[in-house]
Amino acid sequence: MSIDMQQFHGVFFEETQEHIHEMERILLGMDIANLDAEEINCIFRAAHSIKGGSAIFGFDGLAGLTHEMESLLVLVRNEQLSLNQTHISELLSSVDLLQTILNAYQTKSTIPKERSAQQIAVLQALLPELSEHDEDDGFGFFEPLTTVSPVPAQPDNAVISKTKTPATTSTSSIRVDTHKIDSLVNLVGELVIADAMLQQMHQTQTHSSENLHQALENVNHNIRMMQDAVMSMRMLPLSFVFNRFPRVIHDIASKLDKRVELVIEGAETEIDKGMIEKIVDPLTHLIRNSVDHGIESAVLRAQTNKPAVATVTLKAHQKGNNIHIDVSDDGAGLNKDKILEKAKENGLVDTQNLSDSQIWDLILAPGFSTAETVTDVSGRGVGMDVVRQNIEQLNGQITIDSHSGQGTTFSLSLPLTMAIVEGMKIRCAEQIFIIPLTNIIESFRPTSEQLPCVANQHIIHIRDAYLPLISLHDVMAPHAIKPHPTQSIIMIIESGKHKFCLHVDSLEGQQQVVIKSLEKNYKAVTGVSGATIMGDGSVAMILDVEQLAQIAKQQRTEHQHG
Repeated sequence: MSIDMQQFHGVFFEETQEHIHEMERILLGMDIANLDAEEINCIFRAAHSIKGGSAIFGFDGLAGLTHEMESLLVLVRNEQLSLNQTHISELLSSVDLLQTILNAYQTKSTIPKERSAQQIAVLQALLPELSEHDEDDGFGFFEPLTTVSPVPAQPDNAVISKTKTPATTSTSSIRVDTHKIDSLVNLVGELVIADAMLQQMHQTQTHSSENLHQALENVNHNIRMMQDAVMSMRMLPLSFVFNRFPRVIHDIASKLDKRVELVIEGAETEIDKGMIEKIVDPLTHLIRNSVDHGIESAVLRAQTNKPAVATVTLKAHQKGNNIHIDVSDDGAGLNKDKILEKAKENGLVDTQNLSDSQIWDLILAPGFSTAETVTDVSGRGVGMDVVRQNIEQLNGQITIDSHSGQGTTFSLSLPLTMAIVEGMKIRCAEQIFIIPLTNIIESFRPTSEQLPCVANQHIIHIRDAYLPLISLHDVMAPHAIKPHPTQSIIMIIESGKHKFCLHVDSLEGQQQVVIKSLEKNYKAVTGVSGATIMGDGSVAMILDVEQLAQIAKQQRTEHQHG
């Protein structure tokens, strides 16, 4: 009976990915002056595990490279080779190549055979000339690999056929604690019991309203518990993201001849798997900017009596239904005067009467960044508007705090998950819409005094301030009858740094809703981020407050220039 080995590829890819991360982590933190034998053992075991699994599946591209890594590590362990920085650098390069090869096998694309051969040659050149090369493949922990039954292997320089079953990647599955599975099974059992009770009541027709109410309460409670249990299974620690940054800092600091230490706090904080992949790019950009532009040169740090080794801190914690992530550095801080000067040149401000937080926010504005900004304002503005957009698309916020000579902190606030949201039901033109509760500041019925007497009422006066006002009728139902604001409801909405007022017919109460993609099932709709199915089977649109904020901003601009 033949065995389809592809069914085991997913597990192998996941385990290999973990081994690669572990090798990189140890190599980046290794002190060659005080070598830890156990660290060498760990790297060897990881390489050996990858080689063994690769041989079974015929992944020769991985097996060949890890074999040479083993050869070097064996000599280090046996004190036949003194580890130096060159060895560390080439082992890190090998780890990078292992990642590339693993990705190629996962996506069934071309294996970089030539690059692999070059790296193998580099590793071989680092080995000393020994009279008899003694390879301890078991490293004292493993028996020698026995010959494995032949497994058809793809040649390394071939493009693996894409007509086979899709490759299983590490992002398509999650390892789940068995306790979470047990909890879910128990909750399913509770729901089965509750369902049996309801069925019995329905068949006998002898139930009282009190018994029916209690049974429905039990069902509702268990559904909520099951929802929490299922969502917890989607949660992954932020270490999945944070663990890649020691390498990012190592590489860029080496290029810039800076000494930088990364301090990670709260990596065990969990966030929804769907959010993990979407915060990688913004955090990478912030980390690179901190090292590249925030941290001063060694000469400047010495002149200001700062430690020679700079510090970048990556910190996370959960507060309520939000995850907070801070990226801090102990560098020079932002230059307030240069930012204002550059913002005025770009037409972003026409006054100097701004608070510090308002000045820092200028670097998040589109159009702030120019080639000169890299020099004049420490490059902080480069691409920061894209970072802000990426965070706000996740219903998150970014704030900046900076002190001259002390450093800068970028603080991100993100929802735990984007799959389920606590929302407020609102009615507009006989339709129900949902607005996330986290974006609602307050709701009120305005007086005529709060509405300026202008032809097109696009602003509202509240607490000595004027906020842009948009009507949901104009966006979602332009042909419907629109009630006067004093006869309906105004909601103050906040998205990122933007505040605006939204005119709706009425509030219908809050409800937890499951977000469904409208674009996948229908098409993209302006001002809508998704949809949900209500209790009566109808579909309600979930409003995209960021798009609504942009509409409000545009209307206000047109009004000011009208």
